[in-house]
Amino acid sequence: MAIEELTRVLVAHEPPVGVPSPQQWLELETRLQVVFPGDFKDFNRTYGYGYIDHFITVYTISCNPYCDIEQELQPSIDALRVLRDEFETDVPYPLFPDKNGLFPWGRTGNGDCLYWIRSGEGFLDRVVVCDSAAMGWQEFEMSTTTFLASVLTRRVRVQCFPDTWPSLLPEFEPFRLPA
Repeated sequence: MAIEELTRVLVAHEPPVGVPSPQQWLELETRLQVVFPGDFKDFNRTYGYGYIDHFITVYTISCNPYCDIEQELQPSIDALRVLRDEFETDVPYPLFPDKNGLFPWGRTGNGDCLYWIRSGEGFLDRVVVCDSAAMGWQEFEMSTTTFLASVLTRRVRVQCFPDTWPSLLPEFEPFRLPA
């Protein structure tokens, strides 16, 4: 399973911070009319919320609006829509909620965005990365956690990620829960 591959590379803190309950996932999936990938939920259950090696934030269900998947959904899609419709930027994919539309699941400290491609109620096992200027797109045919493990072990190179990232010993840094 992909989460085991990731935990060999990225140590999880015990206990993880801000782990959504199964009921929270069900309610969110019902509201958005999607079914999130199992390995994405495994990531959230294993790591909670925080960032990977001071660079990647994987969204979750959170009280922190900067990493909450539902709070980030519409602004992310709206930004691509504005770039496509008003600035005539090439956005080579449909946008959620359209068929095969992009759905954001994370971002980097440089503003690069990480997406899935919608397929029916679920998502394809593909990760799409768009640089912060929406000029460069890369697609990887793998699940979320396989992508993360592959990037952290440098088996996969993302063009818009810094050459100096990841570090030799990548870490997961949990965000602090608000007091």
